[in-house]
Amino acid sequence: MRKIIFGLVATLALFNFISCSDNNEIEENSNNKRISQDLNQENVYNFVKRHVELNDKIISILENETNLNNEILFNYSSENCTSENEFKSILQNSGIIEFNELSELISLQVQNSKIFQSNNPAFYNLDKIEQDKLLTKYVDEVLNENLMGLNDETNKNNYVTFSCASQYATAKNRCQRNLNRDGTFAIIGCLAGPWACGVGLLYAGATHTDCMKDAKEDYETCLNN
Repeated sequence: MRKIIFGLVATLALFNFISCSDNNEIEENSNNKRISQDLNQENVYNFVKRHVELNDKIISILENETNLNNEILFNYSSENCTSENEFKSILQNSGIIEFNELSELISLQVQNSKIFQSNNPAFYNLDKIEQDKLLTKYVDEVLNENLMGLNDETNKNNYVTFSCASQYATAKNRCQRNLNRDGTFAIIGCLAGPWACGVGLLYAGATHTDCMKDAKEDYETCLNN
């Protein structure tokens, strides 16, 4: 009898837990829906569009920086960067020649995020999952407006060349998507000082250049096989 009673109590407790969990999920979904209605989604799109535009310029500089040393760069702690001079010093010590231009672009990137944070409190009332879904939606939308396609359409006449080029384009687009997707998540949630957030963006950019190099190496290997 005691075992039966214990089993009934455990079952009731489990049922109550599931019921509470379901109620919490329904309440959370309802809350997210209400907040989404208050959120100006055009602001999210404009933030992402500006972020991608600035990223393109940042990456253009980084890809031409032949002396960039990622090992030195990644040894810096972003939390310790509290001023523009310190930030520029990190750029210079990492081998970056166009440190002034890069510093200005990353400053604009941080400003873009801070403006969004100030003007869109409803976004920060959404749970993290909903924030990520919204940012991903607009990153994909902006990138799809100008996908990096194949460089040479005539390669379609050569199956091997076209196949390798197609894989290369896919890999480059994936690098681009990851950069902008991860970058928006990081910068929009960065509550540290502006230059500490800037170092985080610099890490993302350097990681992207490595991704693009790997994609190109895979492309060249594909052509030679």
